[in-house]
Amino acid sequence: MASPAYRLLGSAADAEETVQDAFSHWQAADRQRIKVPETCQVLDAAQTPASLRGT
Repeated sequence: MASPAYRLLGSAADAEETVQDAFSHWQAADRQRIKVPETCQVLDAAQTPASLRGT
């Protein structure tokens, strides 16, 4: 997940923060309600960069 985050953000530090944030959300998620874990993780990581960019 770090590579796509880096491509979106252009910064290794921001990419690492994004991946850590997505992992934290994953740890707190109700996994019994998640049908496709990969999709959940990718969508979470994809939404984080927008907030880091301020958009």
